[in-house]
Amino acid sequence: MEKALSFLGRFDVDKTPPLHFSATAAVLGATDYGDDDITRRALKAMRDPSAVLAELEGRAGLDSKFVVAVVGVHVSEGAEDVDQIADAARKLESVDVHENADLEGLPKLLAQRASGEGDNVSKAGSDAKRFENYKYVVVLELADETLSRALTHGGIAAADFLQIRRITRDLALALDHFHSEDRIHADLKPLNVVRVGTSWQLIDLDVSCATDGPFGDKKPSSGYCPPEMARVLLNATKGGKLVTADLKTYTASLAYDLWSLGV
Repeated sequence: MEKALSFLGRFDVDKTPPLHFSATAAVLGATDYGDDDITRRALKAMRDPSAVLAELEGRAGLDSKFVVAVVGVHVSEGAEDVDQIADAARKLESVDVHENADLEGLPKLLAQRASGEGDNVSKAGSDAKRFENYKYVVVLELADETLSRALTHGGIAAADFLQIRRITRDLALALDHFHSEDRIHADLKPLNVVRVGTSWQLIDLDVSCATDGPFGDKKPSSGYCPPEMARVLLNATKGGKLVTADLKTYTASLAYDLWSLGV
């Protein structure tokens, strides 16, 4: 009965605000009743199929001890690029793609959680319109906390040198693993670093790209990008709007990640 009443027939979504919400994605914590073992998951609702492909293709060849693993993808009926997403998922270990998933109730669910109303359907109201057109849900392992939260609430800065050194070492090893696969993360920042148990891993591969090639057309975080990318971002901003196609003028370099790690 618990499963039947759950989202997608398996996820009991936490009755708390989303773990993350932006123009491109909303992330919810949930308990997964779909397997023999009850597990904790992160559900990343996404609108753009290219961003879903980036999450999958960016993990090809990467070890899950450095990057939080994707364990499943749910795609709604009529979604685009389903075949490409299925092909990308097959190249990863143990990633199931569920086509024609029923995501009709997702906007209302997100509206309830964002407003702090739990399962109170009557309070979702017109807010549900803000959360429409999510046609993909990427299921990931749920981390314990973000580095952003640890820095803000953990009191480690300038106080716990051993912890600072451990975090920096884990990030350096994770980036080295990326670079050994001829890729850069390209969006390293405290929100994209999470603790899983005692190790710190990377998430959010939307911007990740191959080294020595064009950067791609996804906007990186300007506060953590190197000066050469900041210059590209400025030149690509015309009339107050970013022309993302112009980002490809930057050639992806390992120096990008090293600058972000230093910041």
